[in-house]
Amino acid sequence: MTLQQLRCLCNVVDHGLNLSRAARATNTSQPAVTKMIRTMEKELEVEILVRAGRRIVTVTKAGQELVARARQVLRDIDNLKLAVSDTGGHSRGELRIAATYLHARHVLVDVIRRFGRKFPEVDINLTVGTQTEIARWTSSGEVDMGVGTLPDNMPANLVRLNPYPMSRCVIAPLAHPILRRKKPTLKDIGRYPLITYDHRSKTGQLVERIFATAGITPNVTLKANSADIIKAYVAAGMGIAIVQAMAINKQDRSIRAINVDHLFPASMSWIVVRKDHYLRRFQYEFIAMVSPKWTREEVDRARAAPNSAARSA
Repeated sequence: MTLQQLRCLCNVVDHGLNLSRAARATNTSQPAVTKMIRTMEKELEVEILVRAGRRIVTVTKAGQELVARARQVLRDIDNLKLAVSDTGGHSRGELRIAATYLHARHVLVDVIRRFGRKFPEVDINLTVGTQTEIARWTSSGEVDMGVGTLPDNMPANLVRLNPYPMSRCVIAPLAHPILRRKKPTLKDIGRYPLITYDHRSKTGQLVERIFATAGITPNVTLKANSADIIKAYVAAGMGIAIVQAMAINKQDRSIRAINVDHLFPASMSWIVVRKDHYLRRFQYEFIAMVSPKWTREEVDRARAAPNSAARSA
């Protein structure tokens, strides 16, 4: 049995049992794909695919087991290649990161700049996505790691590392009455037009839930899915807003912020990586740049833990 046969089988499954698409993905012909599968079945003396004429309709139970083990073998080969490439004196390659917009815009800029200076021969590919997309991309291997707030239900092959908590603040235009309150209450905030995140955001969900629990119905004038958009409309005098403190920077000269941790509990951000993927030296270094507590030893300990869906250093 060869690695090409294993890749061929996985491609057949990954392309919906369509031999033509699997052949293109394997850079071979459809008859060659059929021959490789037939050869495997003959060698193993089991039926891998169930056929109806020229069509493949399903994968047998034995075939499913073979596909799972084939994927593991191919992952091990890929990891071996990465390990060998790490033994050289120079770090070359690609770092593929997926992040939510908030983290890509307000957290990772400085980290990526420092990383690029230290590893000039590593290409950086940053993709912005939703929480669900980031988890899916990391789980499937489309990216090396994800950064941001992530869904509670994560794929089993991922491990979460908690780099830092995210506190929240009320922002308002300069000289707004709410800014005279050092510790505003929900009633104080509810007196003014409110700009919030939409329901897809954890902050939006949290704000809605806490106001509802307190029996207060805020006057929501606008919902958006970006802290930068929310800040722009607050600066324009459309209302006040509750945003993550990390979204406020020195360039925001037309608004001011007040911490509201006493009203809205901090959320946890996450770095997420696959348990079975070989992490190269520069990938460990990137994680440590985001959160210094996550040294290589701590990351390896978290990945090796039996229940490593969520872990604290």
